[in-house]
Amino acid sequence: MIFNLQNNKWLHESVINYLSPICVNSNHWVFLFISLEKNSEKFIFIDPRGNLELDIECYFNNWKNFCKIRSDISSSYDCIQLEHAFQSDEVNCGVCVCLFASFLLDQRDDLHQFIDNETLKNFRAKIVVAQQNISSLEKVNKSDESSSEYTENEVDSDEDAENNEVNLLTSLMSDNVWENRSCSLLLMGQYRCDSPKVDISKQNEVNCNQHGHVEVACYPVQNITCQGRIYDGKTIGFYKLLKCRYVTHYSYQTTVLFSIFLGIFGFDRFYLGYYSIGILKACTFGFLLIGYLVDMILIITQNLEPADGSKYIVDYYGQILHPMKILHNLVTKRFLQRKFTNVKLKYEIDQKLLSSCYILVQIDGLNFKTFTKINNFIKPNDQSNINLMNSCSMKIFETLRDHLIYSYGFSDEFSFVFEPKTKLYDRRYNLYASLISSKFTSYYCLDWPEFFNEKMVLYPNFRSKIFLLPTKDDLISFFEARQLECGN
Repeated sequence: MIFNLQNNKWLHESVINYLSPICVNSNHWVFLFISLEKNSEKFIFIDPRGNLELDIECYFNNWKNFCKIRSDISSSYDCIQLEHAFQSDEVNCGVCVCLFASFLLDQRDDLHQFIDNETLKNFRAKIVVAQQNISSLEKVNKSDESSSEYTENEVDSDEDAENNEVNLLTSLMSDNVWENRSCSLLLMGQYRCDSPKVDISKQNEVNCNQHGHVEVACYPVQNITCQGRIYDGKTIGFYKLLKCRYVTHYSYQTTVLFSIFLGIFGFDRFYLGYYSIGILKACTFGFLLIGYLVDMILIITQNLEPADGSKYIVDYYGQILHPMKILHNLVTKRFLQRKFTNVKLKYEIDQKLLSSCYILVQIDGLNFKTFTKINNFIKPNDQSNINLMNSCSMKIFETLRDHLIYSYGFSDEFSFVFEPKTKLYDRRYNLYASLISSKFTSYYCLDWPEFFNEKMVLYPNFRSKIFLLPTKDDLISFFEARQLECGN
């Protein structure tokens, strides 16, 4: 929705819905849907992850304060939280926001249905196709405006802008764009292409151009819709460029013979099209034999190719060489390794834990309240969840049995105690912190189907803390306090 600061009016007074995506903490998209229709004003906030800890009231109060300074907008809004499905991963929040926007614009009431990965994949592809069609749609609109017989541009400018926005939004949300997409935008597996024809005598692809590309026909598979039609798998949908070897008339065998027997007089260079160097070789007897030997090696190894950029004609039984820059790659690799080592030694935090102390690694669930609500079980003492966490603890003990001596679970946390004399990972702080949390999270996700009948909708996050306890009495006091809190 566009606001004109000069005349203090809405540019489009016919707008009845306001849609606004919001990026939270620079890494997550949420969504506002505000209905401006009189007598049915609504303020709807949707978070694809269902994170109830976000400050919804802050957004709602900001909108009400904005309405108070606007005399043409009602300030009597109701803050509504609709029941909707939640994203099943950590990366598709933006796609979910666009999907919810399309549902609300179409006045659909099935936001609560589960959104699977296939739905998100198809809708993401739909957005990409629509974006690629926006540029062509704008060109069509501009050509229509230029050919119009009306001259009242200033009067109709606002109306044209509104129509353009509606057309673009319709292009994004309608199925016609999906059906009218270019066949060249099909995904791998939705089409097949012919193999380029090969000239056996030259060992190269027929009709290969000087840029090293050959055009082949591609066929959308049966029942695939693109460019406004349904294909049967036998009709050409588009042409695709493949890489190929571009050759003209230069024979590899002929060039080698010229280089060995007549290279001292520059015949090899003349044949390949390097006429200036050929004259110099002829006048200096192959640069006093040095140039003759160098050119012969370059030609035999196929590092010296024709001047027009083409490749050699090689018989079907011949060998096409691909030079390997071994020395360059080796030097580059060693240089990068040395550079990485210097940066690592200079900036890496390599804090080591004190020796002869008990290392206690405590992990606990991050935003576990939201996790349990979305996955529909009781926090924190659901019996299935307790059994699952105990199973994860036992598996960690099995993998680290030579280093762990005790573990304790309470609510959504678990503590693991390493023996004081352990030298695991040289007692490096960051490795202990990441080891337990990553193993526990992995086992939790992998063993979920054994303890819960429903599929995991939102994946858990566990953070870790490390305590150094000098004596056994300190260790006992720590767990006495945890047990007391558990009893309460």
